[in-house]
Amino acid sequence: MEWAKSNLERLQEWRCRIRAVRQAYVGRHGRDASIFFPRLYSEKIQWRKLFGLVPMHKVFCDKLSTRRYVEEMGLGNLLSELVWSGTDLAQSPIRSLTFPFVLKSNHASRQYIFVHDPASMNYDELSAEAERWLSIYWGELTNECGYCGIPRRLMIERMIMNPDGSQPIEHRVFVFGGKVKIIASMIVEGGGVFSLFHTADWERLNWTAVNEPYEPGLPRPQRLDEIIAISEKLCGECDHLRIDFYDDCVRLYVGEITVYTWSGLQPLEPPEADAIIGAYWKLDWPLPRALAKIAFGRWGILGLEDHRGRESAAALAR
Repeated sequence: MEWAKSNLERLQEWRCRIRAVRQAYVGRHGRDASIFFPRLYSEKIQWRKLFGLVPMHKVFCDKLSTRRYVEEMGLGNLLSELVWSGTDLAQSPIRSLTFPFVLKSNHASRQYIFVHDPASMNYDELSAEAERWLSIYWGELTNECGYCGIPRRLMIERMIMNPDGSQPIEHRVFVFGGKVKIIASMIVEGGGVFSLFHTADWERLNWTAVNEPYEPGLPRPQRLDEIIAISEKLCGECDHLRIDFYDDCVRLYVGEITVYTWSGLQPLEPPEADAIIGAYWKLDWPLPRALAKIAFGRWGILGLEDHRGRESAAALAR
């Protein structure tokens, strides 16, 4: 009897999760997602949120564990300086730090504040915002199961800046099956944020996503070959990851490693870009894997198909 009750509750949770993911998708894209037969990139992100959890996703969803992973890969020299991490901002050296720096959380997306100078350093406001971050269960909020169970921490890092004080270009590198296919570059200029999409050969793609395109265009980065080689090394055997880099005109820095780009909820223009990127992502047996997870597993819990890499992920996450 208890088993039947538990099983019913588990299946009801699946129903609720699938419905919530579909509703969020319809709200942003204006159409239903093909969850069990995903073809578009945005649909495959929804499938991953529901059924595609593997141990390394939890490593990459934790910014502190990601740093340790990059170090373990022999690339610690590409990380910005981590000044402090913990749960109580009052115990940090934030009041005595030199500027600029970044306050962020380790367990969520879009939780960061750039502190450039004393004028932008209101400690009470920073403390209140940091406390709010720690109260949020990001994975539950967004149905991105890789974030669930991550110990919530605050982080302070040195801000990466160009020699002239401007913000560096950010290159977001989309890796599929160990090969770089797409690079989305973010440019901050004149108070605005612009973006450009290129192939790995630096052929410009007339696509747009969150930001307006940067009309002047970007020359081929001097370190493009290095960016590609590092991205493919960090991706390893994962079927898809996004590796972010900052180029401050002096050196490269590895930023985040992203599992759920845009949460799959950002429409692309033209619409066929979604299908083009989706075709690069070879998702094996999505329907049988989804049905097996529903039949035998729980959302957010590693299943039978996810054993490979469990021990290494746990070690990196400590």
